[in-house]
Amino acid sequence: MVNIPKFFKEGEANTPRLVLPLLPLRDIVVFPFMVAPLFVGRAKSVNALSEAMNKDKVVFLATQKKAGIDNPGEQDISEIGTIGKVLQLLRLPDGTVKALVEGKGRARVVRFLPEEEFFRVELERLVERELSPAESTALMRSVVEAFEEYAGHNRSISKELVSNITSITDPSQMADTVASHFSFKLEDKQRLLDSLELTERLPLLLSLIKMETEVFRMDQRIKTRIKEQMEKSQKQYYLNEQMRAIKKEMGSEDDLNDEIREIEEGKADRANNVLTNAPHTMQRVIADNWDRPYSRELAAFPSAATREHKSWPTVGRVDGAYGDRNLVCTCPPTEQYRG
Repeated sequence: MVNIPKFFKEGEANTPRLVLPLLPLRDIVVFPFMVAPLFVGRAKSVNALSEAMNKDKVVFLATQKKAGIDNPGEQDISEIGTIGKVLQLLRLPDGTVKALVEGKGRARVVRFLPEEEFFRVELERLVERELSPAESTALMRSVVEAFEEYAGHNRSISKELVSNITSITDPSQMADTVASHFSFKLEDKQRLLDSLELTERLPLLLSLIKMETEVFRMDQRIKTRIKEQMEKSQKQYYLNEQMRAIKKEMGSEDDLNDEIREIEEGKADRANNVLTNAPHTMQRVIADNWDRPYSRELAAFPSAATREHKSWPTVGRVDGAYGDRNLVCTCPPTEQYRG
């Protein structure tokens, strides 16, 4: 990326002050070297752009202190802003205007001049103190490394942008270019714009990048955890639905639910029913004496699936559920089997 020289250099402090139309911005801070699209709808703002286009296309871009104010006064506009060049202007059918502007340099409002149709201000250009080569290299390297680390986590930042950032040799341009590609809070962006000393601006930018990197990492961890939980829940739901469908196909689920419902509603005896007496052996079902309150057929085939795939148990339950957990062998002692 070609190194663009500073718009204002040391020694220009005594140049004549500028008088420009002011465009108040709601939710954006325009930095020097930044190209940004603006949608303008308020009458004073549209008039300010018209005034700029009728002259040299230069306008002063200053952010409102509170974005919610529809008709800002002088006290509602930040003192430090950016002198911008209007690159394109498109008037839309609804009366609003779309403008493409490029930031050129920092300036401070000296005073508001009388004007009814739009804000007209007198400005003083702001001059930045040059850094020593060693100090500049150290601070720039730290910011670039932090930006590269953030770009490694955020795939929306292209390799071309990273390459362009690393090729910038001017510390002020590098700081402003990096800041324009982050979604910092509006107050933090204004603090960066207000910082004229690079020894203050670069460390502030570095801390904001590191904070943004940590927030991005945490956001990714939360999204990954939620995704894993959703996948686990969806998998469990799918398996449960699959099991329910299999049981329904085999006829076992509905039959079991019917048997439980009959017990709950009192239609079947709680102590003597097809569930508590299960399993039923073949010998018990075909015995001459059948004293159960339900049919032999229900005992033999509790579900429709068992009619085709019947596996007869060899023994019944001993002493109900208690016997299932406390089985007693009634076989003869092993000594009797010895020859």
